[in-house]
Amino acid sequence: MENIHQVNAIVSHPMGFVKNKLWKGGKNLLNYTKLKDLMESRSVTQAELAEAVGVSEAGMSYILRGLKQPSLAVAHRLAEYFRVTVDDLIAEPTEN
Repeated sequence: MENIHQVNAIVSHPMGFVKNKLWKGGKNLLNYTKLKDLMESRSVTQAELAEAVGVSEAGMSYILRGLKQPSLAVAHRLAEYFRVTVDDLIAEPTEN
């Protein structure tokens, strides 16, 4: 996890968001393609996933589109729901 830098004042939002990006340069924490693939492979709707992890449908929409970061607690619940590790949901770092 060498690429996770500058975890400056991560503030959790009541809807399960993290206001600040966790990666240097504003890169997303989650790999949304992996998350969407997991949803598709298990025939899970956005509404079902939102309810299962305790966020609103709008909140899940923001997360799935990469507009908001899930809190670490929500990322953990996503991993538990899909029976994977949080590391499985982490985006691969890209070279700049």
